[in-house]
Amino acid sequence: MKRADQELKRSFDDLRRATETVNAKQEALRQAQAELAKMQRETQARNTQIEAIRRAMAELSAAMASSRLGQLKEEALRKEIEAIRKQMENLRAR
Repeated sequence: MKRADQELKRSFDDLRRATETVNAKQEALRQAQAELAKMQRETQARNTQIEAIRRAMAELSAAMASSRLGQLKEEALRKEIEAIRKQMENLRAR
């Protein structure tokens, strides 16, 4: 009977240690999951910022292209005006 009692006590001690080990591993897993969730939120926030920067750069590029097109049109218009002015001077000189 005493031996069975000692064996039962050892079994309970083993079970307690195993339970503590499982609890410690579950806590470590919970902490790792929390850290992973935090990293995912941070990554999502960075991705959102990067996408906003990309959109802003695309808008800026389009604006610059439009501005350049406007400059080219303005330059062509100036050349046309200059050509007309020269033709008018030629007509006056005659």
